[in-house]
Amino acid sequence: MRTVRALAAVLALGAALTGCGVDRTDAIDFGRPATGVKRPGAPVNQVRLYWAYPGGVFGVSRTTAGRLGAEDAVPLLLAGPSEAERLRGFYSEVPRTGPVSVVTSDERVLIRMTADPTHFTPNARVQLVCTAAHSAIPGNPPPGDVKVTLSGAGKTISGETCAKD
Repeated sequence: MRTVRALAAVLALGAALTGCGVDRTDAIDFGRPATGVKRPGAPVNQVRLYWAYPGGVFGVSRTTAGRLGAEDAVPLLLAGPSEAERLRGFYSEVPRTGPVSVVTSDERVLIRMTADPTHFTPNARVQLVCTAAHSAIPGNPPPGDVKVTLSGAGKTISGETCAKD
């Protein structure tokens, strides 16, 4: 009887040491890109840029030397994603246009371009509107309260708001 118990104990220990029988697998692409937790400590100045990806539009934070207003954030968006952002699958649907001017006032942003904004894809409009709304605006309104106007080539889209975090 002792031998049977010892043999059972050895078999149980052997089974425990060999794992549960699940094979190893590789990472599976699924869902939105991962986001991380910011390191605690001194505050970090960041700008939030909105990039297109196969699932829609996603906000990505970039560290900056200071707090940026829409006048600086929109040109960063127009310059396109960084190499690291491209490697994560982000891209821009905002067409490359000529000069762009950005004017801000309390809870309002006006983006003037040479291109007709009515021909932009919905993702391109969201990229512009959300990037502008999530930057430093006079009066510090919540991003959802900022009204953005896109203007160019004689066409205007007024009162656009960002519904993204």
